[in-house]
Amino acid sequence: MTTTEIIFAIIISAITGTIASLVAPWSKWGVEKKKMKLRWRKELISRCKEIINKNRFNPDIFKETSFYASIKPYLSQKLQKEVEEKRYEPGKVMPREQKIELAEKEFDLKKKLFDEISFLERKWGLI
Repeated sequence: MTTTEIIFAIIISAITGTIASLVAPWSKWGVEKKKMKLRWRKELISRCKEIINKNRFNPDIFKETSFYASIKPYLSQKLQKEVEEKRYEPGKVMPREQKIELAEKEFDLKKKLFDEISFLERKWGLI
């Protein structure tokens, strides 16, 4: 090998090493970022399902949680409107039929929320 070839090999090795030392942390950060996003999504889905599965699910309480605020952008506009609609006025007495109708609507909303959140879980590749 000539001196020129040796110098050229050293320069190429130095350039390659420099590029590798810059790319490695960047690619590692990309992997870590994906892991953090996946962990956040799993926790969000898990907590939302937990709240929705409670026996006495109350949409008025759910819509005030940070979990609803976080998942809201991923829900359909129609479902967002259903969650945020005003159901009753505090202190106002409701007839029995109206209470039954409200309970049926809340159960229906609970099912819709669960279905849409389960869809998100599949879409995000969490299951």
